[in-house]
Amino acid sequence: MDLAQAFAAPEPVSFGGREFSVRQLTLNEWAKLQAWLKTAAPSPVTQVLRAVQEAADLGIPLSADVRDAAFAHAQEVARAWPPVFGGRAWLLAIDTVPGGPAAFVRHVLAAAGVGLTDREAQELVDRAGPSEFGELVRVAYYGDPPSAPLPKAEAPGGMTSPTTGAPPSTS
Repeated sequence: MDLAQAFAAPEPVSFGGREFSVRQLTLNEWAKLQAWLKTAAPSPVTQVLRAVQEAADLGIPLSADVRDAAFAHAQEVARAWPPVFGGRAWLLAIDTVPGGPAAFVRHVLAAAGVGLTDREAQELVDRAGPSEFGELVRVAYYGDPPSAPLPKAEAPGGMTSPTTGAPPSTS
């Protein structure tokens, strides 16, 4: 690790046709995005409560069996809500919540000192391609770019020696 990595120095990232200085986020910064996610996408139990109430308001009350099954399923799913930060389910939740990708971009860029409105963030999202999203996520999560693979060790005579495992039993 070098000083740039240790102190999360920003690096240039192209996103949505613009260039930004982006850095790895701290856990405190990720926590704020997690709090937004919990607000933007309430727990499955809250969602079922709303759906049951909406059905009743429309004059189509759910039967006790359907309501109980919906709540049982919601409680089971709620055990894993919100998804563990940083994992595939967490990124999927951010991606599928209305306004999620724009909130993610706005949050990552704000951590590097770039203030965007919701509309500006959404415009960037609309123009960005998958590789640009990948690069933004990489920098926000990991900071430093991936290293080049290390060359294999060469034994005398140009033969490649193994890099793992026990030494050969016949010498």
